[in-house]
Amino acid sequence: MQRDKFKKSTLHPYGDGNGRLGRLITLLQPMKAGELRWPILNIAPWLEARRDEYQDGLLNTTITGDYNPWIEFFSTAVAEQAKEGLERIQRLMKIRDTMILGLREQGLRGSAIEIAEWLIGYPVIDVNTAATLTGKTFQATNTAIKKTRRRKHPHRNHQKEAEQALPLHGRMERHPMGVTIDRSPRHQPRSRPGGDDVIPIPPYGLGDSSMVWQPFAGAHSPLVELLALTQTYRAAGDGRAAAAAWSPRFSNRRRVRQSKTSTPFAAQHARPWATPMGHRHTWHGGVVCVCGCGRAAPRPACHPRIMARTWLSVTVELLGGRGEELWPWPGRVFAVGPSHTFMDLANAINDGFARWDRSHLSMFTLADGRVVTDTETGAEMVESVGGPITEPVDIESAKVARLLGLGVEFQFTFDLGDDWTHRCVVGREKVDPIQVLGIAPGNPLPYWGWGSIPDQYGRRWNGDDGEGRAPRRPPQPHPMLLHAWPAREQVPALEVSELRAAIATADAVRFLAAVRGRDVDDALQQVGAGMPMALQQRREQAEPVAVSVINRLTWRGGTGDGVLAEDLLACLRGEPLTGRVVPVDLEMLGSELEGDPGMSTGGYVDLRTGEVYDDSSTDPAMVGEDAAVDVEAEPDRWLRFDRTGSRDGWRDMAAFAGRCHDAALRERLERAIEGRGAFGRFRDLVHRESLADQWYIFAADRQLGRAREFLAGEGIRVTQRAVQR
Repeated sequence: MQRDKFKKSTLHPYGDGNGRLGRLITLLQPMKAGELRWPILNIAPWLEARRDEYQDGLLNTTITGDYNPWIEFFSTAVAEQAKEGLERIQRLMKIRDTMILGLREQGLRGSAIEIAEWLIGYPVIDVNTAATLTGKTFQATNTAIKKTRRRKHPHRNHQKEAEQALPLHGRMERHPMGVTIDRSPRHQPRSRPGGDDVIPIPPYGLGDSSMVWQPFAGAHSPLVELLALTQTYRAAGDGRAAAAAWSPRFSNRRRVRQSKTSTPFAAQHARPWATPMGHRHTWHGGVVCVCGCGRAAPRPACHPRIMARTWLSVTVELLGGRGEELWPWPGRVFAVGPSHTFMDLANAINDGFARWDRSHLSMFTLADGRVVTDTETGAEMVESVGGPITEPVDIESAKVARLLGLGVEFQFTFDLGDDWTHRCVVGREKVDPIQVLGIAPGNPLPYWGWGSIPDQYGRRWNGDDGEGRAPRRPPQPHPMLLHAWPAREQVPALEVSELRAAIATADAVRFLAAVRGRDVDDALQQVGAGMPMALQQRREQAEPVAVSVINRLTWRGGTGDGVLAEDLLACLRGEPLTGRVVPVDLEMLGSELEGDPGMSTGGYVDLRTGEVYDDSSTDPAMVGEDAAVDVEAEPDRWLRFDRTGSRDGWRDMAAFAGRCHDAALRERLERAIEGRGAFGRFRDLVHRESLADQWYIFAADRQLGRAREFLAGEGIRVTQRAVQR
């Protein structure tokens, strides 16, 4: 578990959600092994409280390669959270048993007790759900719940014990266990004769039920904590798995369906693996929220549940405007709630059709000729001489659901001057917003759409006056479309001379300053040459830079990059380099390897000093008796190499040209390297185009990589000292 968590964290493949995914994998492994039956182990709060120690552990494991401290740290998290979770469950079970005992003492038996036992997983329960859980008929279940309404609240005598069982926020509200549904729009507790409170609960998903039983109706009920343990499944909209976690006999087959245009619930609310026990839980008009979001909306605005199909589905198609008819008609399908006004629908339509200037009138025309608009405009419409004489309807107060029936067609017009005309049709079936949107929004919201939306004033580009020509299309896509933004020119270029000076003087502070905030991706071999020195002098500041360079080398994957990445990782971990370590001058070796074979066939590397010599150095006639290298006298001291010629240099030019985003410049660079004289033409062109600095950094880095790869093939690794001549 811990090794995979470490590997997943260091891989970091996504822009967001890596921690949550890692914790998910961590839980799936013991479940697959049979060590954990349900995903109720929540290590996130423990890790969150020790964030710095957690991050330092990941970095230290990367640097040292020693998993033991990380495993010890992670094992402590698992042990502590498992212990705390077990104790918490035991306390909650004790509270449940006390509640059931209180019911028995009041003479309740049979179905009422069985329903109470299910409340450990269902703090809020309606008659339909209770009947399904217990296997009883609707009438028998309804009768059992009615009996409980006449009994004293069994939880009141144990309020203090429940408050001490969990670190809950705020106070625990007290309500009677009998809750009567009030289907009116009011959502505040009121009193009725007899002294019992009536808690208004909107009729979301209750079907034919006439009441729900909520013995722990408080905003911070401790039983809700058990629901938090199954939050992983509930956050994903899978009530079946959440129920199974506590109730293996019951399988809720109703699942939340997300539309193609809606945002999945888990993406909106989701810290399912990081929901600490004891977070704030909020009473939502009869529904308890356990995600810790703290909302207090009267309608269920948090957790996806199956609701009654009480919302209208309104299809709106834009027929035309500004004297132009559109075809095909672009459209949107809106979910419209029972309490939404025509003004709410008008704003939603204007949002859906990208109206940015709202200083114009909106007007609906119904099939019977009535006009729905503001009162002043409506009065003017009544006084007109055309059409039937009707009474205007106030757009601010009239409810859509009260005036429109299923299958009805009506018209919406925006901007009575440009006359943007929309055909609106109410669907023949009502919808559940949770099913089509994933949420129950406060305003109408589109859940489907098609077509291209024209600009409100017909502008096709910024500054369009209706007469000028459209600007020319750029020769290449925007860098954002190419995943090349911010562009290299926006990031300061690496000053190679400063980098070399810092390495030559062994100045770690100067080296790190030269590297940070610069574009180093074309000079990784050159930057890597100074990393050992920086790690030796300024390890704490250099470690993150070294890790970044290693990752970049691995990602680039050029010749010699893997070798350098291995060497730097060994340096981070304080391990010796693999193979024979020699202080070779890589720049000299690269130049000699790729020199002109007509001038020399190759040369030798002194494995003792790291110096590089060409063939002429072994000829006394060329360099003199005293300076000539005697290879035969000490054959083990010398490594022979043969020149490879200009083949790799030509490939460097082709690679540099191929990555140029400017198509015209890329074509000129590619033509320059064709035929004889390619090197001269290419050099002249990059100087004319001010690309010389980029080219020389690019070419030098690839040459260093090839020299490093050649030595690694001979079992030789390069030390830092040789580069600081």
